[in-house]
Amino acid sequence: LNNTFVNTIVTALHESQWTLLLQRIGVDAMIYLLTQASMFVSLPNGCLCQMTGPLLLHVAP
Repeated sequence: LNNTFVNTIVTALHESQWTLLLQRIGVDAMIYLLTQASMFVSLPNGCLCQMTGPLLLHVAP
C-alpha cells in the first residue's frame, strides 16, 4: 500500500510540539486527546484548523 497524498494533519502531528506534549502528558492522555477531544491550531492567516475530534458540523449546539 502506497499513499501518494500528503495528510497535513498527520504531518502536523509529527512535529516537535506534539512529541513534547506526548512526553509531558503520557500515552493514555494523548490517546484521549486524539480520540475524544477537539483540538485546534492557529493558522498564519488567523483561521483555526481542527486537528482532532468530531466535526463541528456534526456537534449539537
